[in-house]
Amino acid sequence: MSDLDNEPVIISEKLLTQCVREQGPKGEAGEIAKKEEIDFKNVKELALDYKNILKIENLWQFTQLTKLQLDNNIIEKIEGLSSLVHLEWLDLSFNNIEYIEGLDNLTQLKDLTLFNNRISVINNMDTLVKLNVLSLGNNTIHNLENLIYLRRFKFLNALSLEGNPISKDKDYHAYTIAHLPSLVYLDYRLVDSVKKKTAVEKYRDIIDELIRNDEILEQNLKQDIENQARLTINREAFVDGVECFFDEMLSEDTEVAHLSQISGVNSLLQSYKENFTKVCDKLFKYGIEERLKRNSETESFFLCVKETVEQNRNESVSHIEKFKHDKEQ
Repeated sequence: MSDLDNEPVIISEKLLTQCVREQGPKGEAGEIAKKEEIDFKNVKELALDYKNILKIENLWQFTQLTKLQLDNNIIEKIEGLSSLVHLEWLDLSFNNIEYIEGLDNLTQLKDLTLFNNRISVINNMDTLVKLNVLSLGNNTIHNLENLIYLRRFKFLNALSLEGNPISKDKDYHAYTIAHLPSLVYLDYRLVDSVKKKTAVEKYRDIIDELIRNDEILEQNLKQDIENQARLTINREAFVDGVECFFDEMLSEDTEVAHLSQISGVNSLLQSYKENFTKVCDKLFKYGIEERLKRNSETESFFLCVKETVEQNRNESVSHIEKFKHDKEQ
């Protein structure tokens, strides 16, 4: 961890440029690179370790970054990473972080290191569905049941928790390997298959209940994804809300409840609803059909643009080649 007594360092453009150059090619290639302007958008890996950095900021231009080192600083909060959507490897070890947060957009993250911080609760990582390696050693995690949160990570095969209060619990090892079925390594040691089987049997009733809950959650998640996809399509077709328009319209009309008490009004309302719904269905169908037409036209347009650009490029190359040939004659 960096020195708290020294002046905290700001992640400035000057620092970023310096770090990118230092991590760039060496020798003659490096000298050539120094003369060229750096485009942060093309940088794939960035090391900002041992810089005495207090706050993560000014990384929004590194949109293609896949690996980021921020270890051994004095960072107190995980923030400023939302634009790094291609990040696969993140090292935040040896800092002063208390809460896991600010990782929602890092959906491609596979390796996350938070070793030696001040984290007490494992949470706020729901979107890290590709997480493969997680290091949380030397923190202040004390609740063994908190490990159940990690069951959602189907590809998590390496976990480090050594140095936390929970690692001193006599049931720590058995509990962890029993509840996290995908684990291959725990605290840098290979999980013994025999011990794992014994541990699973020990917690069989609890695990069976968790499996049932997991299945329900997975079904709900699948349904949510389908609903969101349907909602997106409806919005693109400008017909979102049309399906339930009648019910919403009547729900805001306070007079309907009073009118429905009058003899014969209910049948009129039902007939009105049926006719209104038919019109809404036609409007909905029309919107969906028009969306398909627009998408098809847009696709055709960009295909034509691509073909035209390719044709122009080929013609340009042909003219250049002809010019070179004529010049040599």
